[in-house]
Amino acid sequence: MKVSLKKPYKEKDVRHVYHQYVVKLEDEFPMSRDEFIRYLNDNGIGSAVHYPLPVHRQPLYQQLGYDRDQCPTATRLSEIVLSLPVHPALTDDNLRYICDTVNGVS
Repeated sequence: MKVSLKKPYKEKDVRHVYHQYVVKLEDEFPMSRDEFIRYLNDNGIGSAVHYPLPVHRQPLYQQLGYDRDQCPTATRLSEIVLSLPVHPALTDDNLRYICDTVNGVS
């Protein structure tokens, strides 16, 4: 079974600061985002949805007259992305555990 979780894209010869390590759960992913967040939490791994509301749906932009449906890609991404832990305190063992746990989804 193909489990589809897309990691951040990086152009060749470009450095990414990974201020957030955001993954995208594709339609084929066997869990909803909320289920995946619970799965990670149950395994001691924090995660976060940093932007649950796309910019054009923020109250200020709504007051400015932006249409709620004018950015369908941004809206869809706000529903399927989440951030995995990324910070200097993570050890190689921590990173392996996170990877193994994520790869353990079936």
